[in-house]
Amino acid sequence: MSWICSLPFNHIYTDPSGQYRLCCVSSPLSQNINTTPLADYWNSEELNLLRHEFKTGNLDKVKTLCSKCIDQEKNNVESYRQLWSKEIDDLVDGDRHMTFKLSTFGNYCNLSCYMCFPVNSSRRETELKKIGWYENFWPEKAVKTDILEQIKPFLPYTTAFSMMGGEPLLIQSHYDLLDLIIDEGHAEHISLNYTSNLTLDTTKFESYIDKFKYVQMNVSIDGIGKRNDYIRYGSDFDLIVKNMKKLKCDTNVYYTVSILSVFDCNKAIEYFGEIKDFNIVDAPDFLSIRHLPNHIKVKVKAPDKVMSELYKPRDEDQWQRALQYIRDLDQHRGTTCAEVFPELWQ
Repeated sequence: MSWICSLPFNHIYTDPSGQYRLCCVSSPLSQNINTTPLADYWNSEELNLLRHEFKTGNLDKVKTLCSKCIDQEKNNVESYRQLWSKEIDDLVDGDRHMTFKLSTFGNYCNLSCYMCFPVNSSRRETELKKIGWYENFWPEKAVKTDILEQIKPFLPYTTAFSMMGGEPLLIQSHYDLLDLIIDEGHAEHISLNYTSNLTLDTTKFESYIDKFKYVQMNVSIDGIGKRNDYIRYGSDFDLIVKNMKKLKCDTNVYYTVSILSVFDCNKAIEYFGEIKDFNIVDAPDFLSIRHLPNHIKVKVKAPDKVMSELYKPRDEDQWQRALQYIRDLDQHRGTTCAEVFPELWQ
């Protein structure tokens, strides 16, 4: 089987708990950044074995780690392997071939998005514990690791960093990394790719944009107006749009598809002109769109990637869990989902 992926040859990724993975949709590897430094992981027997499997096509372990991409391609959907391999290949510039996506800045965040894991948001962690749903959302502790000295040897070979949080624009250690790249003389050769809720004053961030080769801001938006602000609790849709227009860098919209946001997929395309990608929620399972009742599913109009997920077999018990979870959130927040999403409650 000829099935190559650029990531194990050009990319280092850690999830919010510090676990190394090939990418954010692969299964975790055995190593963690808390116990295995970046250089040791990059030259490890485990990663070299995976590279060998990709080169030879004998995908014994890869089939387990990369099942999501394999399934996407079987269903004629563009996989993350295809998408990200092309993006990384396009970034390679001579000896500069390394890209990093490291969740090492902690989970400090100003929003509590209803589908988000607490490992990605400190505010979310607090809220879920208060309403008794914390254990349902991958209750791992977010890692906060000082990687500056570990990163230095890689900088001459690095072409891009993807910045995540928490909310990276809120986190000082993220700016410390930018300062290191600048001080070491590599900024003009390195691109930055952000995932941000963009609900904050961007003045400090804007002062860095011109110092780097290229900066792209991927903005998380999950609806239009009050629907986005309900899902991404604490958000301000109008402020996000204002910041997108103000920033002097490329901006893209990424849209997370869950049982609430699925209704506005096409409206978001119409409003923004283009959506970079639709990220479909599959965990926690009860927020997956496949569990929507069939009489609601037939009313949904969305891109093919979304529709192929929508019509997978549903589970009524998971649907009822979702409704109870939303009721508990409403009671805690003083909100009313039925007013914002009447499609679910009529």
